[in-house]
Amino acid sequence: MPGAEKQMRAFIAVKIPDGIKDNIAGLASGLEDKNIRLVGKEQFHITLFFFDSISAENILAIGKLLENLEIKSFPISLRGVGVFTPEKPHVLFVEIDDNGMLSSIHDGLKWGIANLGLNIEDRAFAPHLTIARVKDTNEETISKVKKFVDENNGKDFGSFACDCIKLIKSTLTSEGPLYEELFSKSF
Repeated sequence: MPGAEKQMRAFIAVKIPDGIKDNIAGLASGLEDKNIRLVGKEQFHITLFFFDSISAENILAIGKLLENLEIKSFPISLRGVGVFTPEKPHVLFVEIDDNGMLSSIHDGLKWGIANLGLNIEDRAFAPHLTIARVKDTNEETISKVKKFVDENNGKDFGSFACDCIKLIKSTLTSEGPLYEELFSKSF
């Protein structure tokens, strides 16, 4: 269609240091199963916002929103694992302890993003790092996931000083998503 603006997938996120990624990936490898799809360690991040379809114009506007953030570096600890919908788990994640800073940043950006006319999820923001997705929730898989969560409750994966938030383009391929940094806000 002539004149139609190209849309892309993108997200605002905090990247994870390599040493912590290695700690998490090493543990998650024990989950490998035909019904559980692991997230590659190069894709580990903490998502603040996800945009399924966004224009280049809105990408620039979001970059300006990030640029105007007034925050200071803060500590993030990655400790313990959990699941979304425990009775029928579909996402396994590492828990985040940041004293509410990511939620504050999320809330601070929410109004500006909504003013751009972009859809924002209705559910409450829950900072986490996805490590795997469950494709089939049969009894054997559910049992394996519950055992993994129980065995790793409170496991310390490491801490770091969060001093940067990124806007990242995500292109889906048959090999998995490819990420391209579009904007970075250091603080």
